[in-house]
Amino acid sequence: MIRIPNKIQQKFCSFMNNHIEPPNPNPQSPLSLKEAMTQSWEQILKKAASTSSNGKDTIPIKFVNSVKTNFQKEHLTDFYAKDLQTSRSNLRKVCRITFGIPPSNCIATRLMVEAYHLLENPNETVKKTALNLGFEDPAYFSRFFKKHSGISPEDYRKIFFKDE
Repeated sequence: MIRIPNKIQQKFCSFMNNHIEPPNPNPQSPLSLKEAMTQSWEQILKKAASTSSNGKDTIPIKFVNSVKTNFQKEHLTDFYAKDLQTSRSNLRKVCRITFGIPPSNCIATRLMVEAYHLLENPNETVKKTALNLGFEDPAYFSRFFKKHSGISPEDYRKIFFKDE
């Protein structure tokens, strides 16, 4: 079994405890991390939906919808701020108030949910997954994935396919 470094465990648990209502995942299990990340995205969706004002879409709702539409092509907060016709600082403020995290974390959460899904397909390679998620450099995708999960995409695939 691959051990997730304590620093990554602490970062992840701190994030989850401070910002999202998690199911108390076992940070040693990459599959639990996947489940927690999926639940984090679902919490973001719920929090955005709760901001609806008289049937009008609010900035959090527009932001989440834009992320759902564009996350595979656009990873930067600046794109979403421009798409919503607001400033980056206002988007950051709204996301921190609504979700408890900056917009970059919301985008990363959505990317990670999809990364887990794609990596579980035996016909997908890590390179194809990276390209499908808008990462031109598979090595950068691997660093991104490892930063957010504590393990490499290759190691995640080994664990996932071993457990099947």
